[in-house]
Formats: sequence, structure tokens, C-alpha cells
Amino acid sequence: MGTDHPLARLIDEADLPGTYWNKEHGLFKKASSVDGLVDEAEILDLLDTGLVRRPYFMLLKEGRQPTAGDSRVQHHADGERAVAGFAGPDGIRALLAAGATMTPSRLEDRHAPLRAVLRQIKAGLPEPPVPGRCRPAGHAPRVDDPRAGPPRRGRGPAAGGGPR
Repeated sequence: MGTDHPLARLIDEADLPGTYWNKEHGLFKKASSVDGLVDEAEILDLLDTGLVRRPYFMLLKEGRQPTAGDSRVQHHADGERAVAGFAGPDGIRALLAAGATMTPSRLEDRHAPLRAVLRQIKAGLPEPPVPGRCRPAGHAPRVDDPRAGPPRRGRGPAAGGGPR
């Protein structure tokens, strides 16, 4: 593959597409150093910008989302119109100190080194199937099954697409 990052090299070294892809999970302990990837300090710095909003992060405490309180703030986009739902850094830090866990999402949107690693990984993996275009082997409907009935076209109850 010719890539430098160990996680991207693991695709070929462990034959991920042939051995694991759409078949089973693989656990590769210490497969790569996390140096250069996102760390806690960078995530907290990102919060301090005040421009992170849901769904780019989720907070959980004891399996539930804590009440928003001051963990969300509003910004005024044009000086008048309030836009809500942005992460309030002080409120989130207080929730983290009280035992909450923050799960950031799509960090690659804001972190160029992580984005580069994900591009390398994506280049080494097969394209995911497009829904509705093809089915993996073993998932096609059986044509000899009498319960299948005639082929259905369209959507909705009139077309036979209602609840089964």
C-alpha cells in the first residue's frame, strides 16, 4: 500500500479485508502508537473555541445524558439571531470533573493529522456496499421460499410494502 501510518499498514499485514471485513471483529492490541492522533488536551482546546455543537460531541454520566445546564451556550450569528446548542467549555469541564464522559464525534473534520490517517485507512479498505444495489452472499431472498410471495414493487400498503 505504501503508506506510512501503522494503522494503515495493518490493513495489509493482518489481511483485514480478507479475514475480518464483514465477517468478524479483530482486536489488535498495541498495533499502533497514538502519538500524533487526537489527545485530551486538543479536545479541550477545541471546546475552548466555542464553535463545537452537537452532534459533534455527546456527554454521558452513569449511562444517561446529564442535564444541559451551562454545558450549552448560545452564539449570535449576525449580532441578533441566537444560535443555540454550542458546547459551553466551563459547563462541560464541570460535568467531566463530576464523572461524566465526553464522546467526541467526527474529530477528523477539525483535526488534519487524523483526517490524513483516515484517508490512508479508507484507501486500503473495500468500498462499502451501496444500500439497495447489491446484497452480500447469503443475504439474498430465497426465490424457492413459498412465504416470499410475488415480487413487490413500490412502497406503501397498496404496493405490499407495509408492515409485515
